[in-house]
Amino acid sequence: MRVLLLSTISPYPKNVGKKVVLGGFCDYFKKTLSPADFHVMCFEPADVGPGIGVTVVPKPRMLNKVVNLGWWSLLARRKSIQESLFWSPEALHAIESKIAEFRPDLVIFDTIRIGQYLRHLPGKSFKSVLYMEDLFSVRYERILRAMAKFPDAAIDAMGNFAANIPGFLLPLYQSSRMVKRLLLQLERKLVQHTEYTMPAAFDAALLINEQEVRHLEQKTGLANVRVVSPMLNMDSQERLVPRAWSGRPEFVFLGSLNLAHNAFSIENFIERHMDEMIARIPGCLLRIIGRHPSPELVQLAAKYGKNVVVEGFVEDLDEVLSRCAGMIAPLLFGSGVKIKVIDAVRLGVPVVSTSYGAEGIALRAEGGILVDDELSHFAELCAGLLEPEANAHHSRFSRQIYLDSYSTGAVKAQYETFFSAG
Repeated sequence: MRVLLLSTISPYPKNVGKKVVLGGFCDYFKKTLSPADFHVMCFEPADVGPGIGVTVVPKPRMLNKVVNLGWWSLLARRKSIQESLFWSPEALHAIESKIAEFRPDLVIFDTIRIGQYLRHLPGKSFKSVLYMEDLFSVRYERILRAMAKFPDAAIDAMGNFAANIPGFLLPLYQSSRMVKRLLLQLERKLVQHTEYTMPAAFDAALLINEQEVRHLEQKTGLANVRVVSPMLNMDSQERLVPRAWSGRPEFVFLGSLNLAHNAFSIENFIERHMDEMIARIPGCLLRIIGRHPSPELVQLAAKYGKNVVVEGFVEDLDEVLSRCAGMIAPLLFGSGVKIKVIDAVRLGVPVVSTSYGAEGIALRAEGGILVDDELSHFAELCAGLLEPEANAHHSRFSRQIYLDSYSTGAVKAQYETFFSAG
């Protein structure tokens, strides 16, 4: 069996949610295939592993992007903005040539940005799988609702994707809240059309959120949409990492801080509810861990002295999580499954979360993840986790959530089904 992975980004290092999933795919194939039978194509240089071939796809030129946006997205309305920014004849030619040379049995397409190329590949002789990540249309709809609910908040929907926008267009997008809202509304409509039509051309379409799978099935009637879990660890002898919590009132917020749902939610929590946390738990510490913290977040955290610390990226995340009393995920919008929550349950860390933070995760009635959409309740829930017996109880069931749905054995069984050649 030969497998080709087509991606917009390098799967490694696995430092953001999308790379965790794509890197997990690669980890699986590196364990199950010979290096000669696995190949990766992406729009940037990548080091996937010894002996594994990597082809860099030429990125669309500036002129390509501008013409695509003007014609396909604004006038013809046949491609979403993100599809237009990744479409070029040169990229299509590179993909066609590699498929003819490599002759894969399975091709995995990374989101609709690469999925758009399938219909231009003549005489398809391979199994095709579209990894959709999550429904972007749902994500944008929730961002639009958040912008309406919090009109004074600076909510930036671009996140990591901003690097793909032509430089001279970014100031236009950032010029006013109205422009942002209009472009988001346009993209939501365009991307929704793609999400409802593109999966039919594939043998399977994969989302990381069970609720979004059901949503897409109901809207389209498709029977080839499935939920896929991230592979966090390919170690078949996966062992229980012992917790090292000493009783300290230390809590962690984890996530990329240039993503709108993370940045806005944690700033809102600190501004509106940190005083409640300190009053209920004197001496508590909230550690905010994630790349690209904004100056506004750093400044806001500084008001709380030793109670709130913005740490940016940390090298050993397991060590940080194993020592904390719990993780908080006070997200006010978002979509998909939050990899940071899965990271916490992998280590048996109790989680206090809104329904957005826990979305798509199979919860247990016994506990492990405590879900409450009233942020004013977080202080009391966190205080409850400082009772050693309660913490141990929720730690046990947090770990069980991981073992049931995200352990090596559970995820490997999924991949064996989705990524077989038949």
